[in-house]
Amino acid sequence: MNNKIVLLLMTEKGLSVLKRVLKTYPADLVSKVIVCRDEAVKNDFADDIIDLCEQHSIKVSDKLSEKDVESLCFAVSWRKIIPASTAKRLIVFHDSVLPKYRGFNPLVTSLLNGDEEIGATALWAAEKYDRGRVITQKSVKVKYPIKIQSAIKMVCELYEEMIVEIIGQMIHGKLDQGFAQDDSLATYSVWRDEQDYWVNWDWHASYMQRFVNAVGFPYKGARALLEQQPVRITDAEAVPDLDIKNRVPGKIFELEDGSPVVICGTGLLKVTGLISESGESLLPLKKLKQRFSSHHDM
Repeated sequence: MNNKIVLLLMTEKGLSVLKRVLKTYPADLVSKVIVCRDEAVKNDFADDIIDLCEQHSIKVSDKLSEKDVESLCFAVSWRKIIPASTAKRLIVFHDSVLPKYRGFNPLVTSLLNGDEEIGATALWAAEKYDRGRVITQKSVKVKYPIKIQSAIKMVCELYEEMIVEIIGQMIHGKLDQGFAQDDSLATYSVWRDEQDYWVNWDWHASYMQRFVNAVGFPYKGARALLEQQPVRITDAEAVPDLDIKNRVPGKIFELEDGSPVVICGTGLLKVTGLISESGESLLPLKKLKQRFSSHHDM
C-alpha cells in the first residue's frame, strides 16, 4: 500500500473531512476524490467538494478504478455499493458507535429515539455492511431539542478527528487493524425513503417535535396534509397538554399568533414553521377550523 489516499465523499460530512485533510496534510496526499450526488437531500454538497478539489488540483471522478485501490480508501457518508475488491483497503465512516445502529440513517434514528449521545465509528469494510473491525470510535452528548443540521455538524467534527488520527497512523506505518465488534450487542437502523417523511398525528407531541427536527434540512422535512393539501412542517414545539374530552389528532385546537396548535395522540404540537411543497410559507394561518392529516388518512 502506498502512502496516498482516495476519498469517496458525499454530503456535508464528506466536504468537512476533505477540508480537514487539506488543512492538516499536503494536498498531494490525496490521489483522487470520488464524488456521488444524493437526490434525497436539498443540498448534497457535491459541487462544493468538486470546487475544493479543483482549487487544490485534485483529480475528481464518479467511480473507483483498479489503480485507486492501491491507495488507502476512505468512504465518508457514502451510500453506494463499493466493489468487494476494495474491502482490504477501505475504511468506512459510520454515524454511530457500532455495533449500535448498523445500517442506514443511524443519526436520524438516534435523534428520533432521544439518545443522550450521538457518535461515529471508523471501521474496516467487511463483506456484510457495518460488521468490520473497528479502528476508532468517538461520541458526544446532545441536548434536546436539537435539529439534524446541528447534529450533522457535531458528527463532522468527530469524522475530522478520526481521519487525522488514522492518516497519522498510515504515515508512521502503524495503521490500526482494529478490534472485532460484539455481535450480541448489535442493533440496526433501516433505510428511509419518501414515505418516511409523513407524520403520524397519533404520535406523542414530544416525539413529533423530535421527528420534525430529525428530518429537517438538509433533508426534505416532515410531511403532512392540511385540508388535503401537502405541506412540510419545518419547525414545531411540544406544548403542555389539555384535558380534551373529544380528542381528534390532527385537528387545530387554537391559533397562537397565526401558529396552529395541533392535537396529537398525546400532547399538543405548536407548528411554528409551515411551508408548501414549493417552499412558500403558509404562516400565519387565518382559519381555525382546519385539520392536519397524513397520507394514511386519505
